[in-house]
Amino acid sequence: MQIMHYDNLDFNIDARGVITRSAVWHLMPDDNPLESWETFAAQVKTWAGSPGDPWRVPTNDSKNFSLDEGHVVTAIKFNAVSRCRYEIEFSGIAKNIEATLLDEPELKINSSGEKEKKLRWRVHADSLEGFLPAAGDSIQLAGELYYCSSVDCSHVGGKVYEVAIQARDMSVLMIEPPSFAKNKNLENIRKAKWRVASDAIGGFLASHDVNLDASEWAGSGYFISSVDCAPIGKLGFHVSVEARHISVRMIDIRRNVEFNGYDISGNPQSTVSYSGRWQVDADSRSEFNLKIGLSAAEWAEEGFVVTSIESNRISEREYEFTMEARLPDSFNNRYVPYTYDPRHNLGSRKDYQFTSTSYLITARAAGWMKNMQGELIEINRQTPAGWVPIFDCPFKASIPLKKSFVDCNVTCAGVTET
Repeated sequence: MQIMHYDNLDFNIDARGVITRSAVWHLMPDDNPLESWETFAAQVKTWAGSPGDPWRVPTNDSKNFSLDEGHVVTAIKFNAVSRCRYEIEFSGIAKNIEATLLDEPELKINSSGEKEKKLRWRVHADSLEGFLPAAGDSIQLAGELYYCSSVDCSHVGGKVYEVAIQARDMSVLMIEPPSFAKNKNLENIRKAKWRVASDAIGGFLASHDVNLDASEWAGSGYFISSVDCAPIGKLGFHVSVEARHISVRMIDIRRNVEFNGYDISGNPQSTVSYSGRWQVDADSRSEFNLKIGLSAAEWAEEGFVVTSIESNRISEREYEFTMEARLPDSFNNRYVPYTYDPRHNLGSRKDYQFTSTSYLITARAAGWMKNMQGELIEINRQTPAGWVPIFDCPFKASIPLKKSFVDCNVTCAGVTET
């Protein structure tokens, strides 16, 4: 079989600088008459080989060739130009034993300001396995802190592959600016989200731990209250940080009414108190501890004073103070100790209890009665059923009291002797 290369080497250079070469060979049977088309076609196919073979470089007389191991055949086209002649067109590219960067990286920036670059290489199958990066590997050509996020490998012919690598910038970046919310307890809350590489997560979490100052990103008076760390594949982490505003803030006020039994007249007695809770930052604790015994009119009622203070440590930066307020008379009686009650002399012992009570003065007690017309008239003191001051009147009197005393409630001291 006769071979002939008529033309020079054809080649194309695309926009990315990739060189693709092509060459046309003509094959004809020997001087012997053509035995059959099928036999000749099979001989041509055998001579042409297959994609992936080394490139064929024609000799000077164009009747033979040598092999170029640095390039490979990627496609073969057979064209029968006559009964006894085939035109064979070879296409090929550099073998790319060492990966070849095809073009400059493509840059993409999303709405959060995250940067991602795409790079493309050509590499031969013999070198492919050792070339492909793993997710999370550093991609130096993309930038200092760019890490491989995905790999797309496609065959372009001749055992050559085109590899597209996505690389993401993993330097520390706030990807969600601080949001603001107010919860049911009227606390001010701010949240922000960062992207942090795996090798930087330890230092970032140490500087954004619970109770640390968050004023740099959240504002004055904010302290970190919670941290949530979620992985981004093998690249790093998304870290969500919540901060609460801690200051002197009233949480709630409660009014309490306590039943204290009955007085001598059977009327119920009660004591009113107020209980208030405050959020207090660590720097203001001493101010609250000094409020014992001072007026609570600002948050309770006029005349009430602080009778007890309780503090509860929520964190290094936050305390919760609970204060109780009462009227001075009520808490004085409440806290007078009753420490001794001897039982051996009950036969000769007298106990006295003093209370404040109300007394209703009736018409008869005052020395008056109503006639048929409903008018008040003096009771006749001379008859057996007449008015007797020493028995009828609650006061020491010799004549009827003024009419204004009739049906009048007067406050009296009640004394109980036991």
